[in-house]
Amino acid sequence: YRQLADRVEALAGGLRAHGIERGDRVAYFGANHPDLLTTLFAASRSGAITVLLNSRLSPAEISFMIDDSRPKMLIHGHEVTSVVQRLDPQIKETLNAIDVDSADFTALLREEPPPHVAVHLDDACLLMYTAGTTGKPKGAVLTHGNIFFNDINVLIETDLTSHEVCLAVAPLFHIAGLNGLVLPVILKGGTVEILPSFVPGTVLDTIQQRGVTCMFGVPAMLDALSAEPEFTPDTLASLTTVIVGGAPVPERSRRSCAAPAVDVQQGYGLTETAPAVLKLSAQDARKHIGSAGKPQFLVDVRLADPSGDTVEDASIGEILTRGPNVFQEYWDRPDATDDAFHDGWFRTGDIASVNDDGF
Repeated sequence: YRQLADRVEALAGGLRAHGIERGDRVAYFGANHPDLLTTLFAASRSGAITVLLNSRLSPAEISFMIDDSRPKMLIHGHEVTSVVQRLDPQIKETLNAIDVDSADFTALLREEPPPHVAVHLDDACLLMYTAGTTGKPKGAVLTHGNIFFNDINVLIETDLTSHEVCLAVAPLFHIAGLNGLVLPVILKGGTVEILPSFVPGTVLDTIQQRGVTCMFGVPAMLDALSAEPEFTPDTLASLTTVIVGGAPVPERSRRSCAAPAVDVQQGYGLTETAPAVLKLSAQDARKHIGSAGKPQFLVDVRLADPSGDTVEDASIGEILTRGPNVFQEYWDRPDATDDAFHDGWFRTGDIASVNDDGF
């Protein structure tokens, strides 16, 4: 952690030397990498906003997000260099693009740390783009408070300690991969083992060799792990916590990773909620198969009809939520922001029902 802190301070000094100030955007485009986190912390240290870009997107999609967020600097992984080279020429002309594994990035690491910059809970920290399946992607602006209070929710729901070894294999450019476990474990002072991509055999080897205790994944990852020839219940002997999200968790997936003592928790959330809204504990999952769970500690949830009025009975309604983890706005989209809220409640667009036990 001392080495990490020194690297963050050095990069913050380099960002300042390149004109990065409070409110400016610093984009990171690439697969999982230790310096993705260094960039996030250094930009935050400077009062800047980190824009995390999906390494799987096309040049046209990335060009749109860069044009929309207007970062002063783009730090990227070597694996996406060809995509960076194919960005819109007008964007490339004004963009300071630096390969994270290059000498140019090393040169950014200045010994002189920048002056202290006061950063508050309501200041913007992170800009993440939603899927955009019904139009152009929207940038959700997550504040330092949104990130922090999600971490508090995670620590209330999950008994994480400073002895954790967290496997970061889900993409860190997605909010669940970043803030579902990785940042809470860092907050506790645990260890984070970073893999650039999900390769089932490599994941199993890493779990065994590094004594991984917790990880976040999607159901397809659990299925892929259990399908590996070398997979046995003992393969996961070090694991105590697996948080699964992104899709409903089939019972077969839960059973495959529930032995011998793995606590498989299921989560529901969104980019806009940093991300956790509902949590289904391992104990509850056995009795409430298919449920998305109950609201997390600092999260309010209600069901509403199309007008936004609360549904008092257990009939179907839209999930509305509020809490310190819920974002405040979409980047430069006041119209979309207005449409997303009803009397201070964020409209998720997702439909649910609730039973008598609150699940």
